[in-house]
Amino acid sequence: MKKVIYLLYIFFTMLGCKSPKEAQTETKINGKQNNILTEESGSLENELLRKGIDFSASGNEPFWSLTIGVDNIIHFKTVSGIDMNVATPEVLYAIDKNVTNYVIDEGDYNVNMQLTAQECINNMSGNKSDYSVVVNVKKKTDKIFTAYNGCGHYLKDYRLNDIWVLKNINTQPLNKTGFTKGLPLLEINFAQKKIFGHAGCNEISGFMEVQGNKIKFGKIIITSNFCPTKNFEENYLANLSGKTIPYKLPGNGKLQLQINKDSIYYYTKID
Repeated sequence: MKKVIYLLYIFFTMLGCKSPKEAQTETKINGKQNNILTEESGSLENELLRKGIDFSASGNEPFWSLTIGVDNIIHFKTVSGIDMNVATPEVLYAIDKNVTNYVIDEGDYNVNMQLTAQECINNMSGNKSDYSVVVNVKKKTDKIFTAYNGCGHYLKDYRLNDIWVLKNINTQPLNKTGFTKGLPLLEINFAQKKIFGHAGCNEISGFMEVQGNKIKFGKIIITSNFCPTKNFEENYLANLSGKTIPYKLPGNGKLQLQINKDSIYYYTKID
């Protein structure tokens, strides 16, 4: 019975969004096999992204939902009647960098939100998410908070999950003959939450997480072969490693990374 109620809840909250289609192709890079999701896969998340949603979470017993938009608006709703839209407050980071806290004072309510980067399993559907979410809510006239527990994840455009070649930096095209291994390659692998590829000569790899319309890069590891393009590689990686970078997918197999207000990396998908 719980499962039926849960499915009905999901149906009505997501009404109007397309269902994801299961479609996969396979490709290889550096001898490794990698499952690549096609552009049709993940259409539900793409629809929410088009609506400006970056992060989505929900829970049950009682049912509740939470979204954070690219406009920095938090929408929290429960079946008991709480329905609030508030501007995202300043993030309060815990000592553990995997935990993000928000403290909200809105109208009649005090709200404390905690997002923890750890696997979370929905106790009704069994679906796995990347974040455990706790929203503590109380009316200002009350003494005790009510805890809403659930799971959440950053939305990601599945077209990103592919292999990309760097073609231009701003309006300047790169010359393939100047690189030992050809133009720099960037493989974005959702399943492993990693990037692979090379910077034109040296191999690269590292952690990454897609956060709505941004990509969060961890420290990028690079091999130490002698390369004539050493200066380019150092500058290229310095602009990615440890940075959170807005991206755009304008279509036609193109990817843009907005490194800063004056610099854009233009990539093309490998067919």
